[in-house]
Amino acid sequence: METPPFKRTVCACSGCTANCFRQPGYLIPGDLERIEAKLDADGRSAEKTNFAASPGGKVIDQRQNTVVVVQTITPARKPDGSCVFLDANRYCTIHEVSPFGCAYYGQHMTHAEAKRRSMWGMGRILEDDAYRERRREFPETNIHNPVAR
Repeated sequence: METPPFKRTVCACSGCTANCFRQPGYLIPGDLERIEAKLDADGRSAEKTNFAASPGGKVIDQRQNTVVVVQTITPARKPDGSCVFLDANRYCTIHEVSPFGCAYYGQHMTHAEAKRRSMWGMGRILEDDAYRERRREFPETNIHNPVAR
């Protein structure tokens, strides 16, 4: 897996953690394997139901003025909409290996920076056939990620 060329976000304010409770962030290639290894090391099984095949994000290819849908893998959601990896105290149990879409975004960054990160992450997915193959293993969800331009 390619290491993201960004610093991981560190803020845990209510704005930055809001998506933990309504739309978990997307995984890029390599995230799934790191999360599965963490779950195994903690004595938890990496159940297929821990993840979902999301319709993904829409990326606008400005060169061709077309919309490309990049289908993603995300953590699954509990019945209340929150991420399956939140514990009873609402803390992330996989924080140190959290998905790219969680670890590298925050409420305090500019739209331009969020877009830059999104384009990089979606590009990694588009380049990885194994990621798209693994996505087929998981149940479908209707979570949509925002459009990146």
